[in-house]
Amino acid sequence: MKPEIFADGFTQVTFRNGMIRMELGSLPAAEADQPQMEAHHRLVLTPQGFLQGLSLMQDLARRLADAGVIQRGDRADEAAAPAGDGNGQPG
Repeated sequence: MKPEIFADGFTQVTFRNGMIRMELGSLPAAEADQPQMEAHHRLVLTPQGFLQGLSLMQDLARRLADAGVIQRGDRADEAAAPAGDGNGQPG
């Protein structure tokens, strides 16, 4: 069996030294008024690998939307995006 890593989402996605770096994050175990995700793993991809993965995720998002599991559009995209500095920005 392959090891699994759980993540609630991404805390940061950047482009540095020719590589895409995606920080995986999870909410802390202790409850807080406004919990912040804590980074715990980093996924580093070539730009080509990132585009291949993006294509696979876009296809899955389309199939989930078609099945009514998720909503697509501006409002759904904004609600799904985690808050924080550096998300999706080159750095």
